[in-house]
Amino acid sequence: MSSAEVVPLAGVRIAVVGGGVFGCTAALDLDLAGAIVDLYEAAPTILDRASRRNLMRLHRGYHYPRSVNTARLARDVAPGFERFYPTATSYDHDHYYAIAAEGSRTSVDDFVQFCDDLGLPYEPATPDFLRHEALDATFLVDEAYIDYERLKGVIERRLARSNVAVKTGVRATPLVMDTYDYVVLAGYAATNSFLSSASLPVPRRRLDICEVCVVRCPPLVGRSVVVLDGPFVSLVPLPRTDLSLLYHVDKSVHRRYDDLAAVEKDRLARLLGGTIRAEPESTNFEAMRRGAEEFVIGAQHIEYLASAFELRSVLADSFDTDARPTEVTWVGPNVLMLFSGKISTCVAGATCVREMLIQDLRAPSTMAPLHSQRIATH
Repeated sequence: MSSAEVVPLAGVRIAVVGGGVFGCTAALDLDLAGAIVDLYEAAPTILDRASRRNLMRLHRGYHYPRSVNTARLARDVAPGFERFYPTATSYDHDHYYAIAAEGSRTSVDDFVQFCDDLGLPYEPATPDFLRHEALDATFLVDEAYIDYERLKGVIERRLARSNVAVKTGVRATPLVMDTYDYVVLAGYAATNSFLSSASLPVPRRRLDICEVCVVRCPPLVGRSVVVLDGPFVSLVPLPRTDLSLLYHVDKSVHRRYDDLAAVEKDRLARLLGGTIRAEPESTNFEAMRRGAEEFVIGAQHIEYLASAFELRSVLADSFDTDARPTEVTWVGPNVLMLFSGKISTCVAGATCVREMLIQDLRAPSTMAPLHSQRIATH
């Protein structure tokens, strides 16, 4: 095997923009491929924005019965995530998915067929903390959670041992397109701002200002529940605590925009990226708690502790299918954009970035702007 095949990107200068899980994983992967990598993160530390405020489930597909492609991808990439970050996941909680008796877009039969078709294990269950009269069925499933502190620690140690130059507190500008061979955009919702300032095509995305509440709910210690499939509630453990994260499909979303400039003018923009005890006029906790009361016994006693606000970026037309694809797109002659909202796809996304860069090196200028590769499995 030639040295070029061993380190296919040897000497290639690459700027990775975005120090979340996706940017860090891509930077580590490209470093292993021999590239000279600079990682830019505008915040003072890495993994301190959307990555930190994700619900941190290691999705295996159960969450997406209306998007088989998204579910299949989640199922197939989870083992790769665990191999790349073997100490960052935990199975010490019970995870339940419940089908609402009213208002669900997926029936019990649909969900069971969906799981069977994808080979996802499930077990009918009747946990004592749920109001089963409001549910058609509940299933105990095989799902893990991602421990954010462990994941961050692993990534920081790997970056320290690598040749990646980590530039925190530095906002990358379009000038990087002229000073590097390639630029990889992995800044999640902030990517559109970079594209606009660089006069590059800006994809249509829906930008949601979302709130996740940190709560104390004793019946849910060591357990999580997701109610499908509609405007319902999720409660998941906050790793290494006796606390939970409360999310509601509708009530967690404060605003929806299609333009980052509009987001920045919103009064809630000042709360983005922080975990605070929000003022009553800024939090939707009570509405979320009432949503939980419908399904969770004792939810009226859920204690509010804090709120985490973040900007979520999803496909503009994903309401019907709830699709969450992972895409790597050429948006300029030397600029790749990595887009995904599910942490478990970060390793598959990094692999796709590397493969597309190698392909471009072997056949320069064959990739037209907006040529996209959607990661898919079978």
